[in-house]
Amino acid sequence: MTKINEDTVKISVIGLDGAGKTTLIAYLRYGRFIDDISPTIGLNTEVIKFEGLTFHIWDLGGQMQFRRTIWEQYTENSKGIIYVIDAANRRRFPEAREYLWKMMNLEHLKGRHIPFCILANKIDLVPDLSEKDLVNYMGISSYLSKDIRVFRTSSKTGEGVTKALRWLSERIAEQNYELPRLSYRRIMI
Repeated sequence: MTKINEDTVKISVIGLDGAGKTTLIAYLRYGRFIDDISPTIGLNTEVIKFEGLTFHIWDLGGQMQFRRTIWEQYTENSKGIIYVIDAANRRRFPEAREYLWKMMNLEHLKGRHIPFCILANKIDLVPDLSEKDLVNYMGISSYLSKDIRVFRTSSKTGEGVTKALRWLSERIAEQNYELPRLSYRRIMI
């Protein structure tokens, strides 16, 4: 296990229950899909190296009681946010949209240019859903900027995961958090 030190970057991973947050983190840690993942109850942390950065990832439970109590508290001091949406469950899009907007409008995140990496996860189940479709469903077209980006991903196949994490890493490095410039040498995923 990698030790947490001054070069470690705190990332919060949030999203509704069942979106695939913990499966995504397991994919990042092991480089492959892990089938027997239990849902996060409360929060879990994981330390992962990616392209020269060490991420201290906070996996925040997506059940209602945790959205109300720990999301705001544990996103404080994050250098980046990963918001995971179950792209295969369109009936929950309104709820995912509501909480995405709540998070984007938190006082401690507004105005800090925190990179918001929005993942349309489980695209292996809905290959026809585009990033543009998700942007429209979530009502965020006017919010897209260099700090907010949507990616199609699959925590099962790995599709889009490296691309999304690379974008997040680059945005964090550009935010002048006194981190070393990234090399494109792949360390671990």
